[in-house]
Amino acid sequence: MQKNSITVVIVDDISSTLYFKDFLNLKYKKVCIVFNRDAEMYLEGLMFRLNLQKNIFIFKYYYVFRNYISYLRMRKFEKKVHTLVDKLITLGEADVPSYLAKSEKVTVIVPYLDPKPVPWHYTGSGKVFFVGSGFHFPNYLAVEWLLCKLAPKLLKLNSTIKIVIAGTAPQEIPESWHIENAELLGFAPQEKVDHLFQTADMFLCPIKNDHGVKIKSIECVSYGTPLYATAATLKGLPYLSDMPVLDLDNPDEAATYICETISKREDLEKLSEKILKSASEFAITEKDRWGKTVLD
Repeated sequence: MQKNSITVVIVDDISSTLYFKDFLNLKYKKVCIVFNRDAEMYLEGLMFRLNLQKNIFIFKYYYVFRNYISYLRMRKFEKKVHTLVDKLITLGEADVPSYLAKSEKVTVIVPYLDPKPVPWHYTGSGKVFFVGSGFHFPNYLAVEWLLCKLAPKLLKLNSTIKIVIAGTAPQEIPESWHIENAELLGFAPQEKVDHLFQTADMFLCPIKNDHGVKIKSIECVSYGTPLYATAATLKGLPYLSDMPVLDLDNPDEAATYICETISKREDLEKLSEKILKSASEFAITEKDRWGKTVLD
């Protein structure tokens, strides 16, 4: 590379700036891509781990105090990076910092994947599925909801429907969560996950938070797999309109919707076609968006 040929320096996520000496002081155009609200996500993870603590009160108090200081430091650093870069790219409207809501330096670019060569097709498998490791706390909460809230309702309405969870193993969850109409695959190779997207009746995404974009929901769209997701998940897919919304506070409604929908091949195929069509139209509007945004 010739001297002085650099015009733009891009980092993905604020944590990357820690490995780039003097990044914030560079004379070149600085671009930072953020995948979620990092400090807020850290705080949510802190509170999640606190709820799992079984130590006596004094140790819980120390745990909160020590880690809350870390959160405050992270929030301060996050704001510093956001403020000093020349361009901030977020993957969704929900991740635009409130203190930069009207700033021209912020651009939202919604990610997408190209359509898969072998898309979803109806098989009548009776399977609905989720993909996520329980070691990541939003996924852990999603798995808990699927097994403890949804599965019992489905079992009563239609015992032939099976919930399949890839990425979380049986030994990684409490014994009390196990139920006969759910199958936990543990780590699943990509070929297995691809097969689920291609043949299962529905992909479920019961994620509660609206940080960033749920990568498996984007993958679901690229296959045209019928999607049933929370409003938080759908925020990351703004090009999909009039989609069914999974309400975590109403597992009875969710179970009823699943039972009624997967029994109707025509409805599933229409939903799949709608998803693929919307994604295709969106992709056309986003052509060359990244390059134009970074170099602008």
